[in-house]
Formats: sequence, C-alpha cells, structure tokens
Amino acid sequence: MDNAVADHRFDDQALAGLLDALRARAEADPGNPGLIAWWPAVPADLMAAACGLLARQGHAVRPVSVVLWDRERTRDGWTVGSPADDAPAR
Repeated sequence: MDNAVADHRFDDQALAGLLDALRARAEADPGNPGLIAWWPAVPADLMAAACGLLARQGHAVRPVSVVLWDRERTRDGWTVGSPADDAPAR
C-alpha cells in the first residue's frame, strides 16, 4: 500500500461530503451509481481509503464498476446502499 494513502487523514467534513455525494449519485443514477473520486477532498487514489473508513463506521459503502461516458469502458468506483441500508451501525 502506498504510504501516502496509508497516512492520509480525512476530516469529518470531507467524509460527510463524500457520503452525501455517494448517496446523491446512487439516487440520481441507480444504473451506474458509483463515484471514482470526489474532488477536491478525495481524489481517485484516496477513494479506497476514504470509503473503507466509511464502511468501518458502519455505512453501506462498497466497491462497484463505474461505466464511463463511452459506455464501453469501466473503472473501479464506490457506491453506497439505499438510505435504509446506510444507517451507521450503533
């Protein structure tokens, strides 16, 4: 693992913004619900770390394939479950 990724710290505002963006994308495009990055707080190379942290906090965040604009290629991305599935575990 890249040390920059392992050592990166996400503030609460960045994580909340990413979670909101993941929810908005999943609702707006259920057929292609994933995000590759959330700029500027979470670039693509840090999405796995940020989404892993959200998952450890109990959010229904999981990896998905994101279909690109040409509809022929995909990239690794992240999505979140429905709001009912996404309540953090207590």
